[in-house]
Amino acid sequence: MNQIKSQTVKKLNLNHMIIDNNKSWFNMKNIVSNDQIDKLYNNVCQEHQHKNKWILMINPEEETLENLAKIKNIDTTKILRVNIKESMFNLKNIKNTLTQGNCSAVILSHTHLALDEISELSNCAKQGETLCIVLNNSATLH
Repeated sequence: MNQIKSQTVKKLNLNHMIIDNNKSWFNMKNIVSNDQIDKLYNNVCQEHQHKNKWILMINPEEETLENLAKIKNIDTTKILRVNIKESMFNLKNIKNTLTQGNCSAVILSHTHLALDEISELSNCAKQGETLCIVLNNSATLH
């Protein structure tokens, strides 16, 4: 009887680990309206505000942040806003932020990323268990 329980517990733990390992830490979203951005920011903040980590928003839409501040059940004190000019964008800093895991989520807007950079960000997000979302329109990738 104890042997059966032990095997069952091992199977449960293995299944749980498989689910965790398959979690998608990196997403790309094509955005066509401010409503989509509002909804995405709201969902990310709702999902991650219970963690004691930052939500980093790089080049966010001003109007969207104002809308977030109006929602009563979102704690905006854990949201960091960083505006980076395209010429000042430093992929290494973003990768370090993702890898360190100090943020529960990083949202990048208005960035131009090559396929190899996307792959690097995806790997760093998984390593640091940090959600990374790249927002762009269909013309952003090159």
